[in-house]
Amino acid sequence: MIGLPSPGVQGPKRPGEAKGGGPKRPGEPAKDTVVPVELPPTMVLTVPPKEGYLTLFTTAQAKVSLRSIPGGNALPEREAPENGVLIYEKLPPGRYRMEITREAHEPLTATISIQRGRPTAVSGPLLEKDGAIILSVGGQVTRESIEKKEAVVKLNGRAIDPRRLEFKDERIYIRGVPITRRPQEISISNKGYADWSQQRVILRGECENLIPVTMVREAITLTLKSLPNAEVYIDGAMKGMIKADRTLSIQGLDPGEYELWVRLDGYDRHTRRLKLALDNRNPVEDVTLEPLADQTEFRASFDPSISQWWPARRQGLQLEPGNPRGLYVREGAFALANNTSRANRTFNIYDDFTFIFNVRFDNGKGAAWVARAQDERNYYLFELNKQEKALNFYICRDGECEKKRPDPVLANIDEEGAFFRIRLEARGNSFSHIIYTREGEQNLGGVIVDDAFRYGGVGLRAINGSEMFVNEFFVRPRK
Repeated sequence: MIGLPSPGVQGPKRPGEAKGGGPKRPGEPAKDTVVPVELPPTMVLTVPPKEGYLTLFTTAQAKVSLRSIPGGNALPEREAPENGVLIYEKLPPGRYRMEITREAHEPLTATISIQRGRPTAVSGPLLEKDGAIILSVGGQVTRESIEKKEAVVKLNGRAIDPRRLEFKDERIYIRGVPITRRPQEISISNKGYADWSQQRVILRGECENLIPVTMVREAITLTLKSLPNAEVYIDGAMKGMIKADRTLSIQGLDPGEYELWVRLDGYDRHTRRLKLALDNRNPVEDVTLEPLADQTEFRASFDPSISQWWPARRQGLQLEPGNPRGLYVREGAFALANNTSRANRTFNIYDDFTFIFNVRFDNGKGAAWVARAQDERNYYLFELNKQEKALNFYICRDGECEKKRPDPVLANIDEEGAFFRIRLEARGNSFSHIIYTREGEQNLGGVIVDDAFRYGGVGLRAINGSEMFVNEFFVRPRK
């Protein structure tokens, strides 16, 4: 008995066949006949002089029958093993009728001659009646995804019954595909991936129809809007920092639920659950960070550098000449109290507070002050208009200030060159003012209620041509 070639080892050669490949060109169907081949060196043996010896290379699990001719005896039918090699020892020399069959394959018949004292080797692989497609999908499509109906394999637009799909070694085998001359369309749809398809002329056999499949994963790009330099985390992993334009894009997110954190020194950490789905592949999340309110009192010292005010530019602000005891505030001025020690903050941010300042109307028009400022463009604005004898309330958004209500002022504010003390009490969404004049203490307008801004800075602004001189400015947070 001789040894068989190991699986995967190159099989026997036909006479005259080159070492680098078989006689069949790519795309050419296999021949429907048996042909003599040369045995590999490992299978060559010495045959007794009066006996014959046959080695058959065929399709695994094929049924093989031999009958001597003319009118001779039939040998017992045998089945080819997995390596497709059948060996007949001590075979009487002569001519034989060979029949090879297997279900779903074209049968093969041939007449062969067994020579005396010499080994005979023939090759007779069977052709499948239909084609078989092999989809090399890696881990992109699994049996579980097919069973859950998350993935569907189609042939020419019709879904293939999952029972026809055979999974092995990250490949999908589709057998019994009709052979046609026209290209057929194989397609796959799978949850989380872009649809894949390919036009293919299906040939007989399996290896002829091995198709690598690369599916493009569908991903989500999340855009976050928040304060610059804020750190962004998804499920505890840092994804970047909010840029100067107040946005950050995070690409390549799969559908599903995530926990989002946004943190910035000086602000409460923001946490929320996100549910991302492919029906919205470019979601935008606005994250408002709530500031940790300053607990430090502010009292303006009117130092020569005016360092306790924000922004750094000094348009409209001027110290009193000589030994400064106050600050001139003229048209274009905008200044917020700033002695904060918190990181990532350019001015004091308060929630509830008391604000007191002394003011003189230098050109007889009045005074204005700011509360709950988010920046230079978003804040509450209060204007004491001497000519109208009114306290005007504005809400400023994106640099545009809209007057919401005027309240009549009953206090005497007509005295030229006089200083007036004004006190603002901010509690939640309500604001009330008191003015101190020579006649004493009086309410300045009514209580104002609004929910536009919950936190922010306190400061001064000159509007409508007004000029004022402030010689006391004090803010006390409510603890």
